[in-house]
Amino acid sequence: MSAWRKAGGFFIGLGIFLLVLFVLSDSAQQPDFGILAGGFGCFVVGGFFIVTHPAPEPPPSPRFRVFKRRKDEPKPKHEQKEKSDASTRDEDEKSRKRT
Repeated sequence: MSAWRKAGGFFIGLGIFLLVLFVLSDSAQQPDFGILAGGFGCFVVGGFFIVTHPAPEPPPSPRFRVFKRRKDEPKPKHEQKEKSDASTRDEDEKSRKRT
């Protein structure tokens, strides 16, 4: 977690605290609009820090590493040749059926 995201979380928490403090001061019928502006400003700055500095991508899960390894391995040449021979045979059979 980067320092920017931590600072963003701090500012969002501080903004929420100041907004709650404003609501409480309003319920006491002594609203302080400086607290409202400060809370809203902290909330916006914290959100900006978090949005502009996204979290790093987590490392890939090792759950399916065997399948990934098999998929990335090159196929032996004799398997590739058999597949190409089979595809030409299939095409020949299709053309014979059409006639």
